[in-house]
Amino acid sequence: MQGLRRAATVAVLVLLGACTGGGTDQRGATSSTPAPDDVDAVLAEAVERTLAHDTLDFEIHTVDGRLLEHTRGTAVPGGWQASTDLGYFDEHSTIRARAVEDRLWIQVSSWPRVSRDCWMLTPPNAALFGIGAMSAGRPGYLTLLEALEPVEFTTALHDEITADAPLASVLGFLSAPFFHDSTIDWHTAERTTIRVTVEIEDGEVAQVAVWASDFRAALARARSRVRSLSADRGGSAFRIQVHYAAGDDDVRLVEPGPDQQVVKLKDGCGYSA
Repeated sequence: MQGLRRAATVAVLVLLGACTGGGTDQRGATSSTPAPDDVDAVLAEAVERTLAHDTLDFEIHTVDGRLLEHTRGTAVPGGWQASTDLGYFDEHSTIRARAVEDRLWIQVSSWPRVSRDCWMLTPPNAALFGIGAMSAGRPGYLTLLEALEPVEFTTALHDEITADAPLASVLGFLSAPFFHDSTIDWHTAERTTIRVTVEIEDGEVAQVAVWASDFRAALARARSRVRSLSADRGGSAFRIQVHYAAGDDDVRLVEPGPDQQVVKLKDGCGYSA
């Protein structure tokens, strides 16, 4: 299924809808520890408090007119797990992933019935369906927070901040079908920033959002082009939202046992290394 190679509470939402420039709802003041008018201190504390959770859930929902994607998962020290529902035109599939340290396993609903409940170990450095943020190790949705460079507050309550983030990190949230018929200068993207909106709630980062106009501007500076962001493809309504929330600290990840692993799909579970 070549159309289904896609995919950190982190939640990534790539939606088609009215591009209103970010939420401005006043949902509460930020932490009282840093000076309320010090944007650098407010964001730094919010990021620190968010990442202090041992467990972060993530949910991803993506719609761009051709691709529908919904992911739920959890990041814990030393790994993460997720389940993704994918739809590309009339193709649909559910993919489960489990990353423990530097190893990543996947399980796909469209596999032969004999192997449908098995786990397959992916090659080293592989990313889930081309999504760089979902590779073995620490998810890119968490490392994004550490890379944010604050610019200014955008609300009177100081619960929303504009910031700059590495373009390459944001591109890592998108799966292979998104880049169809596109040109990406990855070397330049590594050195290019993109403007994002950060929402603060109860002193923690609740959401990081990227809007279509900022995405296109950053791509232009990186000498890159993504066709699905063009106006004639509905690109003006495109956005990415990454939501963060504390998860259940009882979550533990373990590697699938030999009787749960598969190498050749026709053989079913029971591979022993």
